[in-house]
Amino acid sequence: MVDGNIVFPGTGYLCMAFEAMRQINLDRQVTAKTAGYRVRDVFFLKALVLQDDSSVEVQLTLKPAINDRGSSKWENFKILSRSENGTWSEHCRGSITTEFEATAIDEVEGSRELDTEKQRLTNLLENVKINGTKQVSNTEAYGLLQSRGNHYGPTFAALTDFCVGNMEGSATVRVPDIPAVMPSQWMSNDKLHAATFDSFFHMHLYLLFQATEITGVMPTTIAEVYISSDLNTAAGDELTTIGSVRIDGARTATCQTYLYQGDQMVLSVIDAELKAVGQSTKKEASDISDQQRSHEVHWEPDVDFISREAIQAEVQDSGQKTLSDDEKLRLLDTLSCHHMKNCLEQLEEAKYTPKQQHHIALVDWMKRYMLTEDYAKKIAGPSIESCLEQLEGSGRDVQLLQNVAPYLAQVITGEREAVELMMQGDILYQFYAENLWAAPGNSHIGTYLKAATFKNPEMKIIEIGAGTGGCTIASMEAVSRDPEVWIKGLTFTDISSGFFDKVQPKMEQWSDLVDYQVLDIEKDPETQGFSEGAYDLVLASNVLHATQDIGITLKHVRKLLKAGGRLIMMELTKTTPWLNCIFGATAGWWAGKLISDATRRLFDFTFRCSRRTNRQSSAVPRTVGCGHEKSRIRRLGASNRYSRTCCCVCDFCTIE
Repeated sequence: MVDGNIVFPGTGYLCMAFEAMRQINLDRQVTAKTAGYRVRDVFFLKALVLQDDSSVEVQLTLKPAINDRGSSKWENFKILSRSENGTWSEHCRGSITTEFEATAIDEVEGSRELDTEKQRLTNLLENVKINGTKQVSNTEAYGLLQSRGNHYGPTFAALTDFCVGNMEGSATVRVPDIPAVMPSQWMSNDKLHAATFDSFFHMHLYLLFQATEITGVMPTTIAEVYISSDLNTAAGDELTTIGSVRIDGARTATCQTYLYQGDQMVLSVIDAELKAVGQSTKKEASDISDQQRSHEVHWEPDVDFISREAIQAEVQDSGQKTLSDDEKLRLLDTLSCHHMKNCLEQLEEAKYTPKQQHHIALVDWMKRYMLTEDYAKKIAGPSIESCLEQLEGSGRDVQLLQNVAPYLAQVITGEREAVELMMQGDILYQFYAENLWAAPGNSHIGTYLKAATFKNPEMKIIEIGAGTGGCTIASMEAVSRDPEVWIKGLTFTDISSGFFDKVQPKMEQWSDLVDYQVLDIEKDPETQGFSEGAYDLVLASNVLHATQDIGITLKHVRKLLKAGGRLIMMELTKTTPWLNCIFGATAGWWAGKLISDATRRLFDFTFRCSRRTNRQSSAVPRTVGCGHEKSRIRRLGASNRYSRTCCCVCDFCTIE
């Protein structure tokens, strides 16, 4: 019982995972002898509070963990509950594997490594016992725990003969008669019951309560647990538990636990985080008025349940417009039709045949588009001069188009460089922040990030192809909550360092959180100095399309992410003439033109399924294959119906 609530023990979830692996091995007819089970990256997400007058169904799901090289030896598990009213809640998740006994001894090393580790653990046990200077009885120890809100009945209160020192200690575990209190006086096996397992942490609670004034402590995460198949916990057996506690903050601590059966270490818990959920026991705490408190509770929507409507509602109106988006788009496309007509006429007059692949692709597209009914309608519309007059002062889109499109023939012949034309007057930087689709798209991403970082303010983020920093700046502004920025850090990357010098002054206020690195996402990130599984979130704004094989690209993106990591991407779902006349002159725009049919289907489905109408998108989130993995696509929203742009979040489900 914690703070008056009957709580299902966290160790119960681990015992469920152990039993699941045991049964899986039987089903798989594994012949190797099991040495033990190892669990890692355990997260206790929500306490399962039990009521006397209601029932709850608990369910464990287990599925193979899959990495970039295919199946691994690990299984990912989740434990959920279903209440009587039909509500599902996730309580615990982690990864587990079976370790098997070695079938042969190393011919060179022999058993030296195992002997060394055994000696280390033996020495650890002896040192903790030697350093224990205070003897504490079972009654005294559990009395302190109960006074601080952690109340254990006789089945759980299994520790005796506490011997404690400076934030470390040992105790004897006297295994209770669990079957006697079980239904039908029966237990499935004698390896380890959750009540006995839970008692191994009670010494840490005693040490923590002795050193602090906190109350009501529960585990929140565990880095690693190992349990040996040699462990037996029959009623009356005595084991020895040792451990240490490190206080990390006002309400958190980290502990290490080792359990010995005789002189053999049979269970270890590494880096278990304990967190206080009760109030301080200091007498003056109850006398502090609301005005004197140093904190307040602030509630915001959970990022996993925030609706698309809520995200879209955050888009700020840019003010009164001289043209509607619909009319502006029509004029931009009409202007582009005139420019592509002039381009092809100039190339034909010069009798010039494009040499570079992206120029060939651009000219081929122009010729095909000029045969369409859409082109015929637009070219019959206003002249270049009339379009420019009507578009005057309507935004950077027009300026960038006019920087590039009139000179397309010169770009194709090699007389001018497309990127240089785009960079004139810093228009490209302003374009990515203010154009028809980037501004609302960046707002959607910013709203999502604000919710995500509220839930996890220690996120590490990497942006791929950050370029001019339009999305980066909007994102950093979204996670900046005076006086702090709610992320651990952001890595700004691009395929070259060419943009870095220009962007860094604009990012000066976040210089302590942002680092800059070169990254080609078409290549393995590990070979470029990036660690696998280092980031919580990947940002990719209009960049993933500019790769030759989207399947390989997504594998590399996945490699950067931690378990449960997410990709936020903004992508065009349908190109338009005016955009092709700007970016079609660059090689990256056509990078995916020759990808395989299978990859193109993935590309099309991933991005296009996210731009369906509200009626059609009821099936979103959708699941698509990414190499060996599956990914769930959740739409954040389209920038608007004219820009054919969509923002969405990709959950890599197999690593949740």
